[in-house]
Amino acid sequence: MRTQLFNNAFLTDVPFGPEDFRNKIFPSGIWPFVVQFAVLIVIILIIVYLFYKPIKKMLNTRAEHVRENIQAAEISKKEMEEKLSAAEKEVESERLKAQAMIKETIESSEKMRQQMLTEAKLEVEKERARALSEIELAKTEALDEIHQEIVEVALDASKKVLEREVSEKDNRRIIEDFIKEVKEE
Repeated sequence: MRTQLFNNAFLTDVPFGPEDFRNKIFPSGIWPFVVQFAVLIVIILIIVYLFYKPIKKMLNTRAEHVRENIQAAEISKKEMEEKLSAAEKEVESERLKAQAMIKETIESSEKMRQQMLTEAKLEVEKERARALSEIELAKTEALDEIHQEIVEVALDASKKVLEREVSEKDNRRIIEDFIKEVKEE
């Protein structure tokens, strides 16, 4: 009862009843049906011409634009891959050149080091030979001085022993004999 009361109260506020609603949706008679069908066709045509075709045209334009962008992106990608490949080849080439330069520099420095060592050894040998010759010269000079001292001492001794004056010729002979004896010892 309560639901009936609620339904009656709800339906009384509506300007037309359930029967009127059914008649509006499904008209009775052919002319209201034909008029509604013609209006439906006109509305569909208006929607097609005003909305569908421009939207379809806009979508086709957008699809074409997207297709062009994709093609341009693919072309750019191929170009970038080619440039990347070329850059990688160039980097590899430069790396090989750098390695060759490093190797050449190392070999050059090794040759220079060997040359400097050889020159240093030659210089040391020259210094050594010069020092040895100086030592030999000093030794010879010292021996000569010693011989001169010995000769003078011997002359003095021989003068005392002989107590006479020895001639220059005898003096030379005695000196030479004495030097020979000293050298033999």
